[in-house]
Amino acid sequence: MKKKFPSSFAIGELVEVVDSIDGPIEGRDIEGGTLGVVVEQHGMSKDYYVVHLPCGENQIMSYKWIKKVSHES
Repeated sequence: MKKKFPSSFAIGELVEVVDSIDGPIEGRDIEGGTLGVVVEQHGMSKDYYVVHLPCGENQIMSYKWIKKVSHES
């Protein structure tokens, strides 16, 4: 069972980065359109999530920086 958050993102949910942002690896931006998986809600704020990225790193992201990936075809 997936845990729901106030912003309606769930643990294990696939999300897409809306716009390019600074990444967890210095000198590497996270490009808009990058996919990631919500790992947990950040402990300091209900508006931030820890997202696991394809580079193998986790990034703390605001709910404003990510969106749900549509499963429609």
